[in-house]
Amino acid sequence: MKRVLVLFALLTTLAVAAPAPQDIRTTLTVQQVVVQGGKESYQPADGPIKRGTLLEYRLIVRNASSEALGPGALALELPWPRDLELLGVTTVSSPYRVSLSYSADGARYSTTKPKVVKFVRLRVQQRVDAGTTLVVRFRARAL
Repeated sequence: MKRVLVLFALLTTLAVAAPAPQDIRTTLTVQQVVVQGGKESYQPADGPIKRGTLLEYRLIVRNASSEALGPGALALELPWPRDLELLGVTTVSSPYRVSLSYSADGARYSTTKPKVVKFVRLRVQQRVDAGTTLVVRFRARAL
């Protein structure tokens, strides 16, 4: 599973209307969520991941261009490992919202989750000004 997580982080791709994809900077990290005594803490997810493990992904996105992106123009397409169940987006930098859509083939996306998810698309619903950085956190469980 560790190899899948690393591959997932390296293969994050972008689909943006404008500016050029190289003007959008992304960083994706993953941590294991550990609950002890009713409190959550985070640990590096660098060892073997066991079935049932809760993971939190933190995606930092920066519009490094000199142009703003219109509402819905910034969409991040993530290849999704088959051994992870996406539980949903937990937080997004204010005032932004993201919508989730899923694909079984990388070509057709729907807000309805197919039986086999191969790609996930997170689309930012608001305008993203030049120089803006936003953070999206989402959780998944190892199957």
